[in-house]
Amino acid sequence: MDTTPMVAVEVKERTREYMYRLVELGVVVGPVGAMEVPPDLQRILDAVHHVIAGGKTEIVVREPGDPTVLDELKKRFDTVIQGGWK
Repeated sequence: MDTTPMVAVEVKERTREYMYRLVELGVVVGPVGAMEVPPDLQRILDAVHHVIAGGKTEIVVREPGDPTVLDELKKRFDTVIQGGWK
């Protein structure tokens, strides 16, 4: 059992809603304490880490996702970025 202490982090409601929506859509799967990132998303996360660390990467979308969900996520993300995450 993980005994790492929990910490409260204040975020704006729109940020919380965006994060919860990502979880609903499967950005992490499994029960609390045993969550995992699906392999396809782990590859994207690894690429993000490379970019943040100064590397270069390439991502190819092989099959577009649901346009309604894509639009929803873009709007939510834009709202978070424009209004600050906390």
